[in-house]
Amino acid sequence: METIEANYQISISDFRKAMYYGLTLRYNKALKIMFFVLLISIIYIVAGFSGVWEINSLIPFIGIAYLIWGLLLFTGAERGIRNYIKDPNCFIGKQYKITLDAKRVHIQIPECKVNTSYSISKLACVFEISDMFLIYITMRDLYILPKRALIDKDAESRDLRENFKVQLGERFYTHFKRR
Repeated sequence: METIEANYQISISDFRKAMYYGLTLRYNKALKIMFFVLLISIIYIVAGFSGVWEINSLIPFIGIAYLIWGLLLFTGAERGIRNYIKDPNCFIGKQYKITLDAKRVHIQIPECKVNTSYSISKLACVFEISDMFLIYITMRDLYILPKRALIDKDAESRDLRENFKVQLGERFYTHFKRR
């Protein structure tokens, strides 16, 4: 793989997308159950009001409880985003320079005095979503690489995808097929 260099700034939209992606990964099963219970509750209530059967108040209450849990979950995520934006150490809007070669990722954020390099094989994991790579140095330390920052988006994305797959194996997650 040839060296890939990207210069960019992270937007609030990028950060929000990464945050919600992480949230849905973390609570994947619980969110699926929540949506299933909400769907069943809605069908049950509509059928009850249509006269198909008499409504038992327990099912709508369970649906409402799941709805409240979901709202609290997403409200907490938005609060976390707002708190991060207010943090003086926030990286949003700062100029990034990331250099990736076959074995290492080098990250520079001069405004925050970040200048560090990591072996790709030592990364916790990398996720590829539609318009960015989420590079987890540890499970708590994340760097976002938007694909818009790549010079040749398709070719460089493909090269990164293949290299991450080789270096990380099962710790690289993507929805894109090999070409």
